Amino acid sequence: MKPKPPAPIAETILAEAERIVNGPRRVEYGGCLESFQRIATMWSAYFGIDISPEDVAMAQVMLKVCRAKQGMHRDSLVDIAGYARCVEIMSEER
Repeated sequence: MKPKPPAPIAETILAEAERIVNGPRRVEYGGCLESFQRIATMWSAYFGIDISPEDVAMAQVMLKVCRAKQGMHRDSLVDIAGYARCVEIMSEER
């Protein structure tokens, strides 16, 4: 009987977030600053206050934290890490 090959090493949450932020999401929605600026513009008009692209990312983190109260899922942690990475990227692009 042939031995099974070792299971592949799972991608870390941070590596997955980095891959997504700089891969599929960037292709689908544009760069972090461009995408989050569009959202910030809409939210600013809707709420009648000035909202920055960084505010949008941090609000999304809070949304994921609130959802995690119902049960923690890996994808929520990946999203949180991704939003944090987006804040970092936006600070580098300014």
